[in-house]
Amino acid sequence: MRELLDKTPGEALRWALLSAHYRQPLEWSDETVTQAKTTLDRAYRALERVANVAPDGNLPPPEFLEALNDDLNTPIAMAEMAAIVTELNRATDDAEKARLAASLKAAGVVMGVLQKKPAAWFAGDKTVDAAQVEQLIAARN
Repeated sequence: MRELLDKTPGEALRWALLSAHYRQPLEWSDETVTQAKTTLDRAYRALERVANVAPDGNLPPPEFLEALNDDLNTPIAMAEMAAIVTELNRATDDAEKARLAASLKAAGVVMGVLQKKPAAWFAGDKTVDAAQVEQLIAARN
């Protein structure tokens, strides 16, 4: 796992692992990991494009939750997330963008992905959020 984390963000590995239903064998390959990273890049890029729109709401879409309630069907849930990304990329109305961005982020919280700011994702965690560092120092003190 350490070798994988040296080459690939942990979030992409999580996405790759969740891409198969837990009752089914996972076809693990470099291509699986590359595809997971590409999918997350696309999602972060969509969120980056709507960064100026405040998310409206904080609940995952019902279809996403239904998939998880159906024997923890993570592949279907992730497909729902990908569909939201597609809709978000096509949306032209700010209210629709806000709704879709909120749904995507809420689904990401459930799956443990899309929790970074897009700039941090694309920088490969090489950026430091000074405000967050100060908050952590204050909390520690």
